[in-house]
Amino acid sequence: MKFVLSKGSGVISCVNQETFACLALSLIPGLGRKKIQWLIESFGTPSCILAAPRESLQGFGLDFPAIASIVAVRA
Repeated sequence: MKFVLSKGSGVISCVNQETFACLALSLIPGLGRKKIQWLIESFGTPSCILAAPRESLQGFGLDFPAIASIVAVRA
């Protein structure tokens, strides 16, 4: 589980790790629905995509800004 503090609301809500990963991926420019689905089929789960090494992501033809965004989510 991840705990997320909503900006300005002061409310903490529980978000399932896979839901968080799906949301994060959907907000990355250059990753559309089809590419995300292809990555999920290849890596297994959305959280596995976010945990994948940079080299693995490059092997899937992702551009530098998309890879940098994925790496930034894990930081």
